Amino acid sequence: MDKQSLCIDLLVNGFCQAYVDFFYLTHRPEPTGSEEKAEDAGIPQEKLPFVKSHLADAEAARRQGDTKAVFASYKELAGFFTDLKDQRTAVYFWEKCLEISRLTSDMQGEAEATCALGEAQEQLREVTAAVGLYEKLLRLAETHHDAGIKQQANEHLVVAYQSLAAETEAAGDLTGALAIREKSFEASAGSGDSTKQGQAHYELGLLILLVLLILLVLLVLLVLLVLLILILILILILILLVLVLLLTTYY
Repeated sequence: MDKQSLCIDLLVNGFCQAYVDFFYLTHRPEPTGSEEKAEDAGIPQEKLPFVKSHLADAEAARRQGDTKAVFASYKELAGFFTDLKDQRTAVYFWEKCLEISRLTSDMQGEAEATCALGEAQEQLREVTAAVGLYEKLLRLAETHHDAGIKQQANEHLVVAYQSLAAETEAAGDLTGALAIREKSFEASAGSGDSTKQGQAHYELGLLILLVLLILLVLLVLLVLLVLLILILILILILILLVLVLLLTTYY
């Protein structure tokens, strides 16, 4: 069946929300940028029934109050679009999963959706957004005293913090980068990964050394400036003394 027939089938069977989502997914404008084309190559024709079926299943399950089935359908769709390298659409369905899990106080589902959203944002190079999601995941784990999810959150935070620190360093904000490197080191301690901890420690040490070297250079420049000012003052004093002597001799 083509996408038009599938749209009509959804409407005939009363799946209005599924129709809206399916229509949007199958009638998006062609991407213009090369990067966008790589991320949004479109849904293969043979996979259209799969998408339509899961959208309909999610709407039917929502009507029946079967939130686990709703979550499962949206999770399948999120994974499907992740495999297509369409991270933005994957984010849309993971956000639906997150909404369902929060409405039903499903901590495990909320943790899974939050983690997946962080990974998708990393793929989109939205590192700041990814860090925010992983930090939420860590707070969620601490609130519910879940050691496994806490370790998972820290593992992701180490990598995300390192990426964010590199961006901050490249922007010339060494103070901000140092604070982020310290967070990365703290997260590495909670990740249970000695390799990550060693790497974070090494990078933090390098940055501290760089900051100290910059401070030393600034201090040397400050001392030189002070010496220059003193020399200028001495020269000025000598000039004044010469003038006084000349005036005294003249009169």
